[in-house]
Amino acid sequence: FGLTMVFQIPKLNFKGPDEPASESTTSLPNIILLGIDGVNATHMSVYGYERETTPNLEGLSRNALVIENAFSNAGKTGGSLTSLLTGKSSTETRVIFPPDILMGQDAYEHLPGILKELGYSTIQISMPYYGDAYERNIRDGFDIVNFRTQSNNLLPARLARMGGGGGLYFARQIIVRITDRLAHVFFIKTMEDPYAIVTQHAEWIHDDERLEGAYQYLDETDGPLFLHVHLMDMHGPKFYVRHQVFSVGQTQDDEWNMDFYDDAVLGADRSIRELFDYLSRTGKIESTIVILYSDHGMKWDPLARIPLMFWFPGHQYAGTMNENVQLLDIAPTILDYLDVPSPEWMEGESILTGDLAPARPIFSATVGDELIITEDRTMWIVDENRISPPFYQLGRLNLVVCNRWFSLNLRDPGLTHGMVEGSTAICGAGQVPSPETAQALLTQYLIDDGYDTSGFPKVIPISEVP
Repeated sequence: FGLTMVFQIPKLNFKGPDEPASESTTSLPNIILLGIDGVNATHMSVYGYERETTPNLEGLSRNALVIENAFSNAGKTGGSLTSLLTGKSSTETRVIFPPDILMGQDAYEHLPGILKELGYSTIQISMPYYGDAYERNIRDGFDIVNFRTQSNNLLPARLARMGGGGGLYFARQIIVRITDRLAHVFFIKTMEDPYAIVTQHAEWIHDDERLEGAYQYLDETDGPLFLHVHLMDMHGPKFYVRHQVFSVGQTQDDEWNMDFYDDAVLGADRSIRELFDYLSRTGKIESTIVILYSDHGMKWDPLARIPLMFWFPGHQYAGTMNENVQLLDIAPTILDYLDVPSPEWMEGESILTGDLAPARPIFSATVGDELIITEDRTMWIVDENRISPPFYQLGRLNLVVCNRWFSLNLRDPGLTHGMVEGSTAICGAGQVPSPETAQALLTQYLIDDGYDTSGFPKVIPISEVP
């Protein structure tokens, strides 16, 4: 067969006017999971930042459940989004950084799969490769990811029916890469460059186009829709800025310029307003849950407070929550709202119960940065020749309790700790662990997830970060 068979345009079989949604699904709300990449809450005026970077969110937040102290469970996008969608930690699934993928049963246990069983159409518009659900091997979850279906190519579709194992995944990846390159050669499509996406100016990513795609799916879908959109204009080290306000008169010559970063956050705020304007204009606002999150802090920091807000129909649950919340809590919260029990394998808790423990420990994992290399200068991956037991690709395991953070370095054994910037978490006397207790908690967490810590030093340097 020829190229015409390989490159069929993917289509989702939306219910049409002659195929109405069943009564069991008409009462289900749409769910929009909206990510803004790499944003610290401390750079958002809705969280108290002195610059007015989020004027629209300040108004919209009056009808939202605003989480004051939210944290990621991983330091990189791939691990963070996989944890968010599965409800499982990175150390449980071993998905820390590409080429890590979900293996075995983990590939089939996730939020989008549960929602599909309830009758939802499921679509993801995210970051190519790193944040792509298909690339992380989320099976039977999304109907469409980044404007393609999982059965878009004939041979990978046949392989997919055989199971979720790693060998089949890598066979599929080889085929997809070959067909992508052939399509590029024959001018059928333009190849995405994942390396450029994360190392260069964000002009490679167009968030307005992502949102236009989201609006189209919302317009065309009859029945409940789970839509995961992850915006990238805020991703460093340089930022895509549509309108210069804080950076006016400047050129973006240096990396991590905070004036341009704040302008990118301001741009995201405008995009969020446009989404709510669309929902109001189309009458969908009263039947849609919107959840705003960031996958990690700026510079891939999992210990920074990140934005997390929930808008429920009818302004339900509107208010402020000061307890620490993690991205792992999003999936159980959605299911709780839908009155669907969370499966035992989900590690988070619903925040709607009102009984979160003030000193609940929140864990996050980061890759060992020294293990990351570029593959043909097309993507960042972990060099499998450099990883070794017992911690493999792990670099640090982190812990947040109340307003304190602890970070255990697994490569160069040592523990650092400090205060969470801007935290409003309130804990009683004696609820914050000592550094030694935190080390024990982190070690036990690794043991519980199957890591061998017997060779790790019992006594390690401990230092406080001012």
